[in-house]
Amino acid sequence: MSDLSRDEIELRDRKIRKLRKQGLTLRAIGDQYNVTRERIRQICQGIPKPDLKTYYDNECVVCGTTFTVSSDSKNKQTCSDKCLKKIQAKNNYKNGRWTGELIKLDCHACGCEFYRTKRWINQSNHKNYRDEEVDIESKNWYCSKECYYQRNKDKDV
Repeated sequence: MSDLSRDEIELRDRKIRKLRKQGLTLRAIGDQYNVTRERIRQICQGIPKPDLKTYYDNECVVCGTTFTVSSDSKNKQTCSDKCLKKIQAKNNYKNGRWTGELIKLDCHACGCEFYRTKRWINQSNHKNYRDEEVDIESKNWYCSKECYYQRNKDKDV
């Protein structure tokens, strides 16, 4: 058993809890009081785990706002979901990758402008899909299935 009296143990435990609230690790406190890490954990039960992460200040690439992120997300480029959606609209974010290879096209049916990725266009021009390679400008492009069906319905009439 311990040579400390009950009052001394209670005083020690209060000091241990105070150190834990200040952010010291269980091991550091245990070394200081010559007690095991597990005993420190038991004494500090109910005290929230201190935040031991490193924080970085990043600048949002969309709005320029400075925001703080933890070390596990230090590569984050935007300050909010709203800014992220703006980037995704411009750069085509698919399957966790930023492609940034968008081509502006005009819808053959309604005339509106829309964007497709180079990869999507290359798949539609692939030799397995077509006998000869077609120039991007000469092909009829549609912004949606509705425009495609509407255009082909007009041709049939």
